[in-house]
Amino acid sequence: MSDQKQIDFINAWTTASKDLGLVIRPSFNITLDNGQRIHCTLLLENFGSKLGTAIFTDIIQGPDPNFSSKGYYVSTLGDGYSVYHRDLFVDTLNDWVYFGDPKLKPNWFTGHYWGQKN
Repeated sequence: MSDQKQIDFINAWTTASKDLGLVIRPSFNITLDNGQRIHCTLLLENFGSKLGTAIFTDIIQGPDPNFSSKGYYVSTLGDGYSVYHRDLFVDTLNDWVYFGDPKLKPNWFTGHYWGQKN
C-alpha cells in the first residue's frame, strides 16, 4: 500500500474511532518472543481479542509470526478501509466481537457476525 493509502487508511480509522468510540493506536509494534518487532498499521483495542486486533494493510512476508501466541487477533485489510463507511466498519467490528469492559460496550455493537440474520 502506498504511503498516501496508509495515511488515508489511518485517517479513516481515526474518523471511525471518533464516530464509533474506538480506541486505536496507529503505527503499533508487536515484539515477538524471539525479540523480533513487527510493525502493524494500527492496533484496535477491545475487538478481536482481549489485547485487540493488530491491523495490517500489507500481507506479512516470511514465516508466520504467530501473533495469537501473543494474544492478538490479526487482520489484513485492503483499500476498502481507506475511506470511512460506517456500515462496513460496524459490520467488521461486530464480526470481530467486542472484548472490552462490558460497561463501555458501544451501543451500536450487536455481536452479529457477517451474514448472520437478526
